[in-house]
Amino acid sequence: MKLVKSLLEKCVCLALGVFLAALGLYLFKALSGPSLRPWHTWKPASEFHFHTDSITDLQGYLTLENDLFNELDAFQRKVKASRISRYSPNYRLAFPVDRFDWNRSVELKSASASGAVLMLHGMSDSPYSLRSLSYTFRRQGYHVLVLRLPGHGTAPSSLTRGSWEDMAKAVRLAILHLRKSLSPGRPLYLVGYSNGAALALEYALNSLENDQLPRPAGMILISPALAVTPAARFSRLIIAASHLPGLQKLAWLSRLPEYDPYKYNSFAINAGYQVYRLAEQVQKNLGTLRQKRKMADFPPVLAIQSVVDTTVSSRAVVDQLMAHLHSGRDELILFDVNRDADIVSLFARNDQEELASFMQEPTNYGLTLVTNRNPESPEVWEKRRPIGQGMITATPLQLQWPVGVYSLSHVALPIPPDDPVYGVGTEDKPTLGRVELRGEQRLLLVPADQLMRLRYNPFYNYMEKRILEFARRTADASRTQP
Repeated sequence: MKLVKSLLEKCVCLALGVFLAALGLYLFKALSGPSLRPWHTWKPASEFHFHTDSITDLQGYLTLENDLFNELDAFQRKVKASRISRYSPNYRLAFPVDRFDWNRSVELKSASASGAVLMLHGMSDSPYSLRSLSYTFRRQGYHVLVLRLPGHGTAPSSLTRGSWEDMAKAVRLAILHLRKSLSPGRPLYLVGYSNGAALALEYALNSLENDQLPRPAGMILISPALAVTPAARFSRLIIAASHLPGLQKLAWLSRLPEYDPYKYNSFAINAGYQVYRLAEQVQKNLGTLRQKRKMADFPPVLAIQSVVDTTVSSRAVVDQLMAHLHSGRDELILFDVNRDADIVSLFARNDQEELASFMQEPTNYGLTLVTNRNPESPEVWEKRRPIGQGMITATPLQLQWPVGVYSLSHVALPIPPDDPVYGVGTEDKPTLGRVELRGEQRLLLVPADQLMRLRYNPFYNYMEKRILEFARRTADASRTQP
């Protein structure tokens, strides 16, 4: 008995020692590195919060947004930023695109709207990420609103505070504003990217329980954030510790130069924590809907996902969402990695057999895999499997993988190759999608994998075509409330 007790005491001491060593290493890494810059500490007074009772409609939200950007202008005049910073008045990538400031909410009206579309960007993003798709829907005659979600478009410090509830409240204000475009027969669509997709799901689930909320006719979800690492639940402790004197750096997962004009490079721990909280809420609401046997009432979903995605879980899209849908019009489009035999040999993992097996299993939704024709060819084909069937139809797309591109990425999907900020670019007009820096390793503050990350979707036109097909098919069956 004494021996057992002694062993237990030693195990406890060992575990405690390992924990303290790991904690010490974490604190050392978190508190060392780059210093906090002004955009990590700026605290605007005009950001929207869900408990702001004085804001009851979108116009009030946009008025407050205008005050916020006036604060940002004053901040930029005081801060000393390098010429390649988004806060520099001379930064050439921060030029207005289409005469809009795409860090703000953008509304594209149509003379006689055939319906309405609300677009919701991802965490640390801005409305710019959905710019191209917004014009696509406007050309189809839709009234389009690309909403700037609270905490975004200004400085990364804004995401050290706030919550997903702030964003959800802004979504409701936006939809109630669009309701005037929803006369009978005119559908409402929600287009969500990453965390914006989770917000779209949260709204749609609530609209089934609340008759006062317009119901979507369909939902387009691009790289939806449905699951993040369970370790995120402990972020609350780190966030609390970051308020102590000298520990402010703990509030940040990364502190990087802010050279991207429409996306924060630095990432606040609170931002990840809010993604986790929202994903948990969505799963809870989905579970409640399944218990009430109301999934048949859920609007049709078109989900678009890259097979490899280091930001969100690709598997969660299948297991936690698509597997539970029953509208009969749901679809999942998967973009595979480049299966070129020479490139695949360099991959850290190869899940080709698992993917092939998944393609053979009948599901309650339509499935499309965009992949190589064969391992010897960069030519891209579409392999489609209808709802409830195992039969696959393969069709050439007259597309191929660009030289040197081995996969898509989380940030690439909604961006076309000709995008003026993130696209292919030219020698005369460089873009962030064309960054090619060479030198010694570990010299730059920016991680090499971030610079290597693909910033545009070479198959964007195909994705756009599928989105419009989905919208046309679901519009006729729309039962959106006026």
